[in-house]
Amino acid sequence: MTRLLKLMLERAGHQISVFSSGEAALDALADDPPDALIMDIDRPGASGRALCERIDARLPQRTFPIFAMTSAHGDGDQAWTQEIHDLFFLEKPVSSKSLISPERD
Repeated sequence: MTRLLKLMLERAGHQISVFSSGEAALDALADDPPDALIMDIDRPGASGRALCERIDARLPQRTFPIFAMTSAHGDGDQAWTQEIHDLFFLEKPVSSKSLISPERD
């Protein structure tokens, strides 16, 4: 999934960095904030929700959006995303149009 999204976004003209862990991503975000963060919150052994909450706490003035991908489709599964500013919930499978489109609800 990561390779496909990376290729899709690179073809659309975006520069992409990929991190193997939430901790590595968190460190990089503080040092060099991206234009956007795309993450899978359904990672084994790691809570994507907890990472989003840590990003929000560590970088309260962040200006980049977070796109949180998940295969969970229930309303309760995405309710917590309302608590974090500029976080968009993306249900898998994710289309290139949903990532590249400048329009957000």
